[in-house]
Amino acid sequence: MSTWCAVCAWLLKDADRACIRCGAPVQGLAAQPALAFQAGGFSGPSPPGSPALATLPGGSSPWPPGPGPVEVFISHVPADERHRARLEVHLGLMMRQGLLRTFHRGRVRAGEVVDAAVAASLEGSWLVLLLVSADYLASEECFACEVLHALIRHERSEAQVVPVLLHACDWASAPFGRLTVLPTGSKPVSSWRNRNEAWADVARGIRRLVEARAKSALATHEICFGGAPLGAPSPPSPGCAPGATRHGDGRAIEEDRRYIPSSWPPPPPQGAPALSWPGSSDPRTDGGAPAQRRHTRLLLPAPPADFLGREDDISDLLQNLGPAGAAIIGPAGVGKTTLALRLALELEPHYAERRIHVELGGAGAMSLHPTLAMVRVLEKIIADFKPPGDAATLEAMYRHTLSSTPALLLLDDARDPEQVAPLVAGCTRSLFLVMSSQPLALPGLYTRQLGALSADDASALACALAPRLDEAGARALAAQCQSLPLAIRVAASALAAEATLAPADHLDRLRAALRRLRPAEAALCSSVDLLPRGLQQTWCRLGELDEDFDATVVAQVSGVTPELAREQLRELETRALVDRAPAQDRWSMHELARGHARRHGYDCAAPGLVSGPNAG
Repeated sequence: MSTWCAVCAWLLKDADRACIRCGAPVQGLAAQPALAFQAGGFSGPSPPGSPALATLPGGSSPWPPGPGPVEVFISHVPADERHRARLEVHLGLMMRQGLLRTFHRGRVRAGEVVDAAVAASLEGSWLVLLLVSADYLASEECFACEVLHALIRHERSEAQVVPVLLHACDWASAPFGRLTVLPTGSKPVSSWRNRNEAWADVARGIRRLVEARAKSALATHEICFGGAPLGAPSPPSPGCAPGATRHGDGRAIEEDRRYIPSSWPPPPPQGAPALSWPGSSDPRTDGGAPAQRRHTRLLLPAPPADFLGREDDISDLLQNLGPAGAAIIGPAGVGKTTLALRLALELEPHYAERRIHVELGGAGAMSLHPTLAMVRVLEKIIADFKPPGDAATLEAMYRHTLSSTPALLLLDDARDPEQVAPLVAGCTRSLFLVMSSQPLALPGLYTRQLGALSADDASALACALAPRLDEAGARALAAQCQSLPLAIRVAASALAAEATLAPADHLDRLRAALRRLRPAEAALCSSVDLLPRGLQQTWCRLGELDEDFDATVVAQVSGVTPELAREQLRELETRALVDRAPAQDRWSMHELARGHARRHGYDCAAPGLVSGPNAG
């Protein structure tokens, strides 16, 4: 029989001589049976071992005599409030059907004692859902007041406790670690590519429990839950391969989309057009040798370490990803690419080997034709790729590859739906995050309109980049930049790099530039004006390059040694005037920065900006 601390209700091991939580000496349960839950705000039954625990208070049966809604208690921490709200949305149909009724700490009415109301609801609930995360495991309040009491009722067959995994954490050794968890396969909600699918899986599991309770006499506490009794580990589903799980209706699904074929290309699907390499009749050979697939991992750069805000945007996109992915729409400089990199980090478990960034060129002169974009993608996946002679074969190869190998593709600066549609259609095992300044409405893509940062997040970003700014100065700089992340990043990085520049003087320079330029260009102008003359010229020459570049290219266009070119690139990166490209030791320019550098030149004879025809 388990031993419980008589003071704080902490679960003790047999070898413990004192409670590791409160330090009280271990006492027999019979000595102080009534103190078990008083410290946690509970005045109800004591832990197992007390004779008074045989029935519910008043001697009533734990099961209602007739049909009625199941009382569900949701245990969670404030940090997971949005997940609790999303769970209740997916339980909404069952609530409307009269199958269940939910309660949580947020439902405590004004004037009620929180701990007493929670204890009463927990005592009267048949189903207890534990929303498990690292924050939840670290919460003393949840363990002392909710988890242990719920597990005691579970052991007495008075309630059913179901942990719901929100995030990856060390939950297996917790007191509830022996119970079957949701979602199916113990895969945390945050690890699903589409969060709605995860919550739907949780809702189906809860429905099975509720309907099984309604149909049975509940003579035993081992109610079948997805083929396994609660309180026992889930056995593998028959007919499912390792790493697979099942939907509620028994259909096998993939739990992890990491399958990479051993050779490329895999056999074409039935009815697919024959794929052939130039000069070869066999699509799997090139000159008699098997086509080699690339063995290196195709990765994306990490989002900036100072990434702030966007919680609502991230949650909305992860909850509503379409079958093909999502389109992030917003003006230049609003942070579309940074947000996409942050989403890619969330989706990394599903696309660990193939994460590809493609710059589509927008509506400018270097806008990529869809066919050329397909070539760019295939060049990244297939070593020594040689484009076939006709567009139809290339399109078939592209769709066949992205339907055989899981890949996450970031299509940046898309021009219009006509440019994107051929790249997205028919790629069944790949997910696309499309960034565009223009509206995109395509089948399978969920659209999210992105706006400027909130005032608090904008000032916090300015402070993170330029610690010398006080709160008033950070808010003033963010306001001058209209809360656009790119403008804030450039302006604050310049202040951080110039140790002798007073924040007030920098704000005056920024205000002067704003009289004739938009916020992002004003930040770029005031930042570039602070550079040494040679570095100004190098930056403007980089604007003439249409793709990413390395130190060798910079040395050629600026006429300096590769060592000096590398130092210049690092300095420009520190000031957020160039960005680190996905490839190692390569850099790129934001489209706004490139356009500004092309429109405005720096006179070699005198310092300062020489405005081009589009300035002012």
